[in-house]
Amino acid sequence: RSIRCLAVRSGGEIMSSRCTVYMNNIDDEVTDFIAALEDQRAVTARQPVNSGKDDWSFFTFSDFYLIWEFYSVAVDELILTTILGVAAVTVLSTIFIPHWTAFFFVGPLICVLYVDLLGVLQFSGISVSPVCYVSLVMSI
Repeated sequence: RSIRCLAVRSGGEIMSSRCTVYMNNIDDEVTDFIAALEDQRAVTARQPVNSGKDDWSFFTFSDFYLIWEFYSVAVDELILTTILGVAAVTVLSTIFIPHWTAFFFVGPLICVLYVDLLGVLQFSGISVSPVCYVSLVMSI
C-alpha cells in the first residue's frame, strides 16, 4: 500500500487533511473486497482521535466502499427479501385462490422454483451483482 498526503495548516494546527491510500494488493474477488472494507473499518476504529465517538473524525472513503458495502450485506438482504417475498406471495395466493389447499401447493412450489433459479445462476457462473439482485427479488 502506498500513501500520499496533503495537509493544510493554520497557525501550526492541522485544519484538514486528505490522504490517498492505494490498495493495490486486492484481487478481483468479492471476499477480498469485503475483507478490505472490514480492515479499513478496523484501522479507523483503532485511531485515538476516534475513540468514544459515533461520528469519526478520521476515516477513509472511496467510491468503491459503496459497492463493497453492498457485497457485504447482499447475502443477508437476499435471504430476508426471499423469505418475506415467498411468505407474501403464499398468503396472497391463499386469499385469492378459494381453496384451503392452495397454501400447501403455492408456498413449496415458489420455494422450489426460487432454489432452482439460484442453482441455475450458480451453475452458469453468474455472480450476484446489483442488477442480478434486483432481478432475483423481482422474480418472486
